[in-house]
Amino acid sequence: MDDDNEQQGRRLALPEYMAGALVLIMLLGVLCFRPMGADIIEAHGYLNAGFVALSAAVWVNALMLVARGICAVCSRKWPGRFMAIRILVASIGAFLFAAVLGGVVDPSFCWLCFMTSLLTGLLTLVCIGSYIRRKIPLTHTSKYTARNSAYIFLGSLLALVLVSALILMTPGASLLPLPFTDAFFMSASAASNTGLATVPLPETFTWLGLTVLAIDMQLGAMGVMTFTYFVLLVIGRRLAMRDSMAMSSLLDQDDLSSVPALIRTVIFVSAVIELTGAAALYCCWLGNPAVPQDAAGLAGYALFHTVSTFCNSGLTLFPDNFAAEGIRTAYLSQGVMMLIILAGTLGFGVYLEILQRLGRRLRRERNPLRWSTHAWFVLRVTLVLTILGTLSLMLMGIFEPASHATGIWANFWDGLWNCIGRSTGINRVDINDYGPLYKICMMLLMFIGGNPAGTGGGVFAPVFAICVLEVYRELRGERDILLYNRCISRKTVQRAMCTVVLCLLWVVASTMLLLMLEPAIAAQPRGVLDMAFLSVSTFGTSGYSLSDPADLGMFSKYVLCCSMIFGRMGMFTALLIFITPRESPPLKYPETRLPLT
Repeated sequence: MDDDNEQQGRRLALPEYMAGALVLIMLLGVLCFRPMGADIIEAHGYLNAGFVALSAAVWVNALMLVARGICAVCSRKWPGRFMAIRILVASIGAFLFAAVLGGVVDPSFCWLCFMTSLLTGLLTLVCIGSYIRRKIPLTHTSKYTARNSAYIFLGSLLALVLVSALILMTPGASLLPLPFTDAFFMSASAASNTGLATVPLPETFTWLGLTVLAIDMQLGAMGVMTFTYFVLLVIGRRLAMRDSMAMSSLLDQDDLSSVPALIRTVIFVSAVIELTGAAALYCCWLGNPAVPQDAAGLAGYALFHTVSTFCNSGLTLFPDNFAAEGIRTAYLSQGVMMLIILAGTLGFGVYLEILQRLGRRLRRERNPLRWSTHAWFVLRVTLVLTILGTLSLMLMGIFEPASHATGIWANFWDGLWNCIGRSTGINRVDINDYGPLYKICMMLLMFIGGNPAGTGGGVFAPVFAICVLEVYRELRGERDILLYNRCISRKTVQRAMCTVVLCLLWVVASTMLLLMLEPAIAAQPRGVLDMAFLSVSTFGTSGYSLSDPADLGMFSKYVLCCSMIFGRMGMFTALLIFITPRESPPLKYPETRLPLT
């Protein structure tokens, strides 16, 4: 907020903050507690007391901001960048409300008023958060460790889920009465990029509810704190040392200087890929009767599914998922979506290296950057896993008994779709149509998941590959794991092994808990496999399921919510909340051997 002219604007700061927060609260009241359907957006049907009160709050907030700007100019201290942005947004919003109420602007454009009001309220929240942040002393930055980052991650994710669940329960977001359990489940599923649903989306949520779910998917994929720090960078504020330490831990980066560049890369790459993917899906679905063909409806479908696939969430607006008539055979759009899924799972650290190398090429610098071991390893592991996973699923779909009878091409396409979308969970066919070996192979792929700093879940493919290489190294009696002419540190190997073991224990424990809570399902012949598949799917934030989560009880749904949230955080990070790391003792005790065979 730069200095925000603290000397001149101190008297107006608190009332202005209250006015900005009031704008956001009243906007939520207007949108959430009055359905904004066609009967509202017709000739002056929206002119109710809530809309007029919201207009008054916007005008009061704009006048306060303009007054602060005038005071700054009179004292020969120009407003900072953030203050200028707030004045501009608030002024535009005030004039838009006046134009709509005065009949100058067509009533159908009232959504512009809502957008400017939302932006005004969010900028005020950023201002309040920045003010509070500055009041906290910058001491004990050395104690800002990975455990503190775990608290930040969990707190921001839970806050996003709770606020979204409360909004989804309102009449403006839901077409039907929605219990808190289902609202919390849907919010947790979207924010954790899992994609499981207990209610059908098109029949349950309005455009506001679907927008909230899309925002949850986007913030869950990028990270709430990543987006917050990006806003601070845009408005011209530098990240404090503890902020950089927190983000380096959340993004798993050792170099603090690369944190701002990585944050910008996350936002830039997400925006470019999602806009490009939405345009491609829009063109692919033109003329498809399964998708609304009006411009607004088709654009909404394309954008929602692009966000869902890039964020590896898997929530869809089609009643039968991608097995719907006209969508299952739309191979061109499915090819586009697989590319979007791969782009999301690749990881933003790889994109940062690509952009840096591209920048050096454009500047014609002679010494190109060397690919890091991380990028080299991620690209190769992703390629190998895609090829092996696709071939394994295809062969099982062809030769395994009890599989549905289809041709080689169909089994290959289904195998490629399920392998690439292992952390997305969008169904082309029912997984129940396949045999048990196919389902077990899918469980393994879901457990492996995507890549670090990406939108996929699971234990991550490089982590699983390091564990396999460690077993191979031990069997051969070699000293170290060598990759790309580099030796992988023992700390990295130990953390990878620890992550896989902890994730396996969590999956087993959650499966046993679900079987205890659902005795009717446990008594069925496939009950254990169904619950194990669901546990792996939720922890790996995949979204595939052999049974309908809506049939589960309330406590089972909350168990799945915990599994989704911890799966999004990562088991190693989640356990830092409950276990305090200790420093190594200065003394080293004598080694001993134990019989293992």
